[in-house]
Amino acid sequence: MRDINEFWNGSLLGLTYTGEGEVNVYGESDCIDNNVPMYIAGNKGKTNTMKNFLHEKGFSVAEVLDADNCENEEVELKKLIERINGNNNYVLFTNRSFYRKYSLLINSEQIRVLIYEYVAMFYNVFLPQLRQVYDLLEDELSRDTYTAVLCQRFKILKRNVLHPYIVPNQYFCIPQQMAINRNETFVDCGAFVGDTLETLIKNRSGIISKIYCFEPFEIAFNALSVRSERLKREWALEDNVINPVKAGTGLKHCYMKIDNSGSNMGSRLIVSENQEEGNIEVVSLDEYFGEERVSFIKADIEGMEIDMINGAQNIIKRDKPNLAICIYHKLTHYYEIPLLLKQLVPEYKMVIRHHSPTIEETVLYCYIDNGL
Repeated sequence: MRDINEFWNGSLLGLTYTGEGEVNVYGESDCIDNNVPMYIAGNKGKTNTMKNFLHEKGFSVAEVLDADNCENEEVELKKLIERINGNNNYVLFTNRSFYRKYSLLINSEQIRVLIYEYVAMFYNVFLPQLRQVYDLLEDELSRDTYTAVLCQRFKILKRNVLHPYIVPNQYFCIPQQMAINRNETFVDCGAFVGDTLETLIKNRSGIISKIYCFEPFEIAFNALSVRSERLKREWALEDNVINPVKAGTGLKHCYMKIDNSGSNMGSRLIVSENQEEGNIEVVSLDEYFGEERVSFIKADIEGMEIDMINGAQNIIKRDKPNLAICIYHKLTHYYEIPLLLKQLVPEYKMVIRHHSPTIEETVLYCYIDNGL
């Protein structure tokens, strides 16, 4: 049985032709003729990235069909197939689902079909950065967890390898971040309905100075506000301890709009083409807090974590707060977030823990070693 640590040998995902009309994504040999023109077809903004990647690898790309820019993608794909039929050319699909959607259009005796998942390209391009993060991690559990999460995300092994690495107490599982501090200022980015807030107060036995809960979506914010009032009563907290803020956190102060492809609870924000259309306020933590000290930042904000960090650079460099940052929303975040934070605060110790049987809920924890 293949081990998760094979992920780091750099040869698990290759562009290989099986001779049966499809590519073997997990092959280790390269049996594609570089001299035969290749045609790329795909969607979800991946075609041009794939084109550039293949050029770097020495392949000849004759034409790119980006379904996102086609009025009728099926008609355009039919035209492409008709033009190259019988020439034994390669047609590379950037994901398997797009190929399956139109597989009946293709005669595999006349056209050689390749399927190269976007994650495979990502693996080949960014393995050095992922390895750099691996080498920065503080303990063996972090390195094994990081490897297992990447194996699962990149579909390296055909089984779920996450279960041995799931740990409880998300955002509060690192001993170095658990000391009670009467002067603690906790910032919750993506507070949702206050689940993290309630866990924090319980873990700190109600001993905390300030909690700021940033939540931009109205339904969740209303629930957060109700929960905040209940917790104040139950823990006899002063009114200014819990501070719900109806805003998102990002690079700078602006207004955005909700991506309606999801629900209002747990949705993501997108930039508004017209500022007047944006009804969601976004703030920079540096601007919001100014000279006020911050001791802990937690962030689960649907892919806006990099913007939040860049909008809090002064706080992070000045205060060196404990951090609990989700890194699973985008593939690039598995290396971008740790490397950015290490650049901002070289003294940070970094630990990764995973809190779910799925690819979600991978958290990067950063702290300053005070000998605890």
